[in-house]
Amino acid sequence: MPVAICLFANYSNRGTTPESQALFDSKVSRLTEVCISLLPLAVVLLGVLIKFMIKSYRQTLWSTMRAKDLTQTQFLESTAEDVKANAMRAHRRLWYDIRPQVKEWVEGNWERWKDERPDWFDAEFIGRLPPEFIPDLEDAMEAVVQQSSREKRRPSIASMAFKGEKGESSSAVLPVEVEEEEK
Repeated sequence: MPVAICLFANYSNRGTTPESQALFDSKVSRLTEVCISLLPLAVVLLGVLIKFMIKSYRQTLWSTMRAKDLTQTQFLESTAEDVKANAMRAHRRLWYDIRPQVKEWVEGNWERWKDERPDWFDAEFIGRLPPEFIPDLEDAMEAVVQQSSREKRRPSIASMAFKGEKGESSSAVLPVEVEEEEK
């Protein structure tokens, strides 16, 4: 923090007169002194926190696992669907490497989820899924529309090709209803 303040001080408009320059420099140097003097207190308080923490929780303070590895581990090793769904709420780049497993999971459970409607099976979850993961064509179109509105893209981008019911590729452009905006 003191380093950032000093760097900012060097590049900011500090004043035009020598008096204002001296006043500014004294305030920055005083703030730097306060931050440096409070640093040992912060270290001691962190030590006290770690000392009185339940030992099994200490490992949660530090991890060398990347977010990508954590997301994939949560999805692959969990048997609870809500944990898997939570992993799916992460950015797609974090679970891109396990797309085949995710697709299999979604396709295998889609109809049951539509009937049971778990709490996590909401518009946000459906909108985060790639349309090709969704077995029902109408649901896939709905997901595309939700994605395009969530990402604030033009509705024309929501028109795209899907796989047909038998798995063959379709180059048909599917229409999307567009609501007219008032200008």
